[in-house]
Order: sequence, then C-alpha cells, then structure tokens
Amino acid sequence: MHNNEYCIVYDYLEATETFRDDGLEPISLAVHGTSDTLKEIEKKPFNWDGPISVGLFLDFHSRGALEYISDLHRCVEEFRRKVTVHFVYRMAPLQKQCDSIIVLEAREPCEEFLKNQKEYLKLVNEPFQMYPINLMRNVARTGAKSDFHLIVDADMVMSEGFAGKVKKIANKMIDGKKKNALVVRRFETDDKMIPNNLSQLKESFDAKKSLPSTPLPNGCRRSLPPTPPTPALSTSEHEELFVNDVQNDDEEEEFVPRSTRLRSFDLRDGHILDKGFQKKPSDKDLLSVSGIRRGDTRRATCPDIFLFDSQNCLMKHVVLRIYGSRNCGKKSLANRIHHFATSMAPEKVDLYGVRMINIVVSADENGNDYSKMTTFLLNGREVTLEILLESTLENSPFRQSKTMYIVMYNMDSRPSFIYATQILERITLANLNNPVPLQLFLIGNKCDLKRNQVISTNEAKAVARTYKCDFLEVSALLGMNTEETWTTILKELQEPSERRRPSWVERLLNRGKGVAKSAEEVFHRMLA
Repeated sequence: MHNNEYCIVYDYLEATETFRDDGLEPISLAVHGTSDTLKEIEKKPFNWDGPISVGLFLDFHSRGALEYISDLHRCVEEFRRKVTVHFVYRMAPLQKQCDSIIVLEAREPCEEFLKNQKEYLKLVNEPFQMYPINLMRNVARTGAKSDFHLIVDADMVMSEGFAGKVKKIANKMIDGKKKNALVVRRFETDDKMIPNNLSQLKESFDAKKSLPSTPLPNGCRRSLPPTPPTPALSTSEHEELFVNDVQNDDEEEEFVPRSTRLRSFDLRDGHILDKGFQKKPSDKDLLSVSGIRRGDTRRATCPDIFLFDSQNCLMKHVVLRIYGSRNCGKKSLANRIHHFATSMAPEKVDLYGVRMINIVVSADENGNDYSKMTTFLLNGREVTLEILLESTLENSPFRQSKTMYIVMYNMDSRPSFIYATQILERITLANLNNPVPLQLFLIGNKCDLKRNQVISTNEAKAVARTYKCDFLEVSALLGMNTEETWTTILKELQEPSERRRPSWVERLLNRGKGVAKSAEEVFHRMLA
C-alpha cells in the first residue's frame, strides 16, 4: 500500500532466469506504463538480453491488461524467461486494506492465444485515470531483480548487444562506494526501420532521419496520454451554491434503518412505487420472488439444494459511474440519488424556506470525495448500488458487476457539454466489443437556470440519440427531477422479464380470468 491510496502488487509474474551465470551483476531494464504500452512492452524481451522489470498501472477500464500479460507470460518463452511484472491500482474509497490477488488461470491453450494475440490486444481498453508516473517508475525500480537499473520509456529500442556490453562496464565502474551513474545517449528517428547497430545509426544520421533526443520546448516533458483535459471554465459559468447542513438541537434526527431493514421500491409498467422500509428477505423469499421453480433447475445430490443458472443471482451488485467536467454537479447528484434511495426523511428547510442539504459525498481518510454505497430492495430483490465518481475502482474491483454510466454537463456552459460528448465517445468506444448492452445516461444540470441556458434541449437530445443513451435534465443543487432520474436508473436495473409489459392478448386473458372467477364466486354464493 502506498500513501493509503494505491495498492502495489510486486512479483505478480516472475522471470525464470537470473542472468548471473558469468558472475556479474546484471542490469535490469525498468519499464512502466499502462495498457496503452502493452504492444511495446511485449517486444522488450527480444531487444534486451537481461532481466526486465515491468510496472503496470490498472484501473477499472483497463484491467483486461492483466489477463493479457498473464497469457503472454505463460505462452511466450522469451517473455517468461526475462520479464517480472508488478501492477498498481488505486484503492476504493472505503477500502482499508488491499485485496488478496489470485493469479489468473489459463483461459485457453497457448496455440490459440498466439494465433489470436493481436485480436486479444485490441480488446484491452485504455485507462481513464491519471497516470502516477513517479510512483510507477519507483515500482519498476523496486521490483527489479538486480542492483543495477536502467530506466527507459516503453517505446525506447536498445541497440544490438547493449545489455551485455554495458553489463561489464557497470560492474567495473559502479561498486556501491562511489556515486557513479552511467548515462545513455538516446536518438529519435522518423524512419520506419529503426537502427539496431552503430553502422545503421550512422547511415540514418547522415540521411538526417535520426537526430539526438533533445528536451521539448519550454521545459515540457513527455508523458502518457491522459484523459481529455477538463475545460477551463470561468467562475460565472460553473459557480454553484454549496450549503452545509445546519445542526439544530431541537431538530429530530433523521431515521436510520436497522441493518435488517432496507428501503423498498416496486417498479411495474414504468411506474415506481415507494414501499418504505421492509425487512431484508431471506434466501427462501428471494427464490420465490425470482420466480424460480423446481422444474427450471438442475437437481443436486442434496435433496434441499438446487443448482441455478448464472443469471438467477440472488443479489445484484451494480456500479454507477458519474463523469463530467469540474463543478458540473457530480457530487450533488450522487448525494441526491443516495438520499432518495436510503432515506424517507424530507429535506431540511430553514426559516426562510431554503432547502438545506449536505452535499459531501463519502470521503476517504485524506478527505477525497469518491463514492456512495447504497443497498435497497427492487421488486423484492436486494440490490447494492455503488456510486463512483470518474474511474475510481470499486470496493471489489475484480468482482463481476453490472456497470452503468452517467455523463453530466452544465446547461449554461458550452465547454462542459463538449467535454461530456468526448467522454460519451470514449465510453462508447471502450465498450464497443462488449456483448453486454451499454447502459448510458446523459444528464444536463442546472435546469432551473433557464435564462442562462446555452445548450438547448433539442441539441442535447440529438447527442443522446447518437450515442443511444437516456437523456434527463436536472438541478442537482435543488433536487429537481431526482425522482425521474431514480426511476430511469431502476428501469435499467430490472430484469428483461420484469421490464416487459404484457401484450393486449395477455391483458385480455387475465381480465377474462378475473371475470370468470368473480362469476364463479357469485354462483357458489347463490347455491349456498
């Protein structure tokens, strides 16, 4: 663990060779990156004859890189012989310690993986979180299997025999007593063929296709591509009123339900019914609510145990991620949704009729706002909804969960709307090959400021239709249209069987059955 913020897993995959047969201390190539650099990382063993230490940064979107590099280490002999892999991920907001990591099992034979290796690499998504470059560089160095380290960028290509030549020089010059460092000259080339030896470099240099690497203008540094930059908004464009909750000794405390009682909702034919707090159902009750019959299951050896299909899960875990530019109401909306789903108490009002709300989202020990955990009942089934801001990892990052996305913008700010469209495009592309339908919402904030509205409703609806997502307009500060937002979320949480409305034939038959039953009851009463 690093600064109570990052989890670090060293030696997740270890190299099989030490490179000390000649009695000299080898030089470890320290490389770090994200899923974007996997293509360069997988080439490193064929360009470096020595140990390689790789630091890989993961987030929710790019966690498929771990499975890919595990198969690479398993199936490619040169990669397994030289490369040791470590990975880092950001801790969830309520997480106190790092999870135990289990090495992924082989998903298919190596012949099949090597045959489809390029296709598997395309399926690995790009990360969304900011890259902690200093931490990742130190992780690659700390996890190295030798005392000598050469820190390089992932796209840097070494010349032929470089590791063996520098190994002898390093063991002679660096003894741990003197402060000596070996500096490597780097060249950049625009040629398709990269020079691998001195003669090829001289030819490329004379043809002015290769030049010595020089610093970028104005002291800039090279870095991995971050997420789209948040647009600079003026104070008048995104200023919001944040009012802290006022404590009053004469005021009754908000009702806190017991652990055995949950807020319950029923959603039928698109209409929401608030059923207040109800007792948490047992497994037996959940089976009856789910409509699972003995004939629909496979019998196990124990008389009272039935094997159910994977889709018949008794408890659903859903992750709701909220994206948007700075000060577009992400925290306020998260707090509104959490309050609506867990509390029946009305919003507190001061003497002047102004709504007083507490907009502080659950924070970690450092005071950083990240998430809300909400548990409720939907049509009698228990649902855990974890609301996250941006790409923070959930409490159980390696658990299979249903994911929903909310992208927000301010209706009085054109830059925030442009930023929202960029996020919509990136989320859509990241889930392009996902067989599960994408559940996406576009929400415009500050619908109460009609005079300052810059983004029209029709324009926003057109964007929503383009990306096939639901569209809503809310006021996160005043709580306008919170119920509509919550109803839309619940609709997406419903099972397909629950969501389907009966056809007119089914409704006619059901009505006929009711009439026949009533007539039968009247007939029996007459006989009595």
